[in-house]
Amino acid sequence: MALRRLLLTSHGPSLRSRARCRAQSPSGFTLIEILVALSLLAFVILAASRGFLTTLSLTAKGNRLTLASALATRTKTACGGC
Repeated sequence: MALRRLLLTSHGPSLRSRARCRAQSPSGFTLIEILVALSLLAFVILAASRGFLTTLSLTAKGNRLTLASALATRTKTACGGC
């Protein structure tokens, strides 16, 4: 019994004090945990929105290049290969 008590107290708080801390602390998330979660969520949303905006920009540029190529081809064939 004395050896068990020595082992429990020499490696940190005893089981009783850990149980007491758990009984006194309310269940749920702390403010720090909520702030970290919201920060991570904001980072992910910003990264995703930047990806969407880049894709939208590249799509618009591709559409303009396709239109320019079609107009150039039409002009070249209408001219007779000038």
